Amino acid sequence: MYSVDIVLNMSKAGFDESAYNRSLFLEGLYDSRQICTNSYQFIRNGNQIRIPVTCPEKDSLDDRNATDYAKKWRFALESQLGTPIEFVHTGVEAAYEGYEIPENSSFYILHYRGFSPLVCGDTHQEIPLYKIPYTYTALKNYKDINVWQWDYETFYDLWYGINGYEKRARKEMEDVNSNLSKQGRDICQHIEAATGVPTFYYLLNYRDWGRKKDLARKCPITGNDWLIEGSTFNDFIAFKCDESRLVSGLSSSR
Repeated sequence: MYSVDIVLNMSKAGFDESAYNRSLFLEGLYDSRQICTNSYQFIRNGNQIRIPVTCPEKDSLDDRNATDYAKKWRFALESQLGTPIEFVHTGVEAAYEGYEIPENSSFYILHYRGFSPLVCGDTHQEIPLYKIPYTYTALKNYKDINVWQWDYETFYDLWYGINGYEKRARKEMEDVNSNLSKQGRDICQHIEAATGVPTFYYLLNYRDWGRKKDLARKCPITGNDWLIEGSTFNDFIAFKCDESRLVSGLSSSR
């Protein structure tokens, strides 16, 4: 991972006028995971605004990795500024110093956490969305994946809340037939069709039913055995069904 400062020269545009285009440009960069977070810091220094971001690769911010949406708002912002946006490399992100984008994955996993919801099944490292073809072909972007992730994060937050929605939220994430799971499984099919790489949906498992019963779990779609022999709670996945394209983990609620 690499640390980069996005530098905006505000001497011609003024500091308030570019705020709208600036936000949409950053949103476009995040949608394809050219940058790794949608939380930003804006640092003013004289006539400049500096925005520190983290990128998966040195060249993540190249236009060839951008969606049409990101290109549109970069052009709008640069037109407003009257000068090109600068990208200044400042170093390696220490927290992710050993990170490398996986290549030649034998399978993918659609997972709910991490900077990208697309995970290499072999290394369990996240993959920036710009590394695969567009999955939302109508607008040439990854809108379907991002909407699913936003929905998932909403249920995840409700699950951890104390507002009475915990059981409903957990069911959405655990039930293979929930709207959330169907949405995610459809996206897996889109990714597999676009890449040719088998793509699995990660199904949450937080059942309080003891280790023996947990290990005896069957695939909820095919009813087949799907335990990966020798798996422990520390493994990223402990269950995998090639037919249903589902993976899951051992429950920690026991």
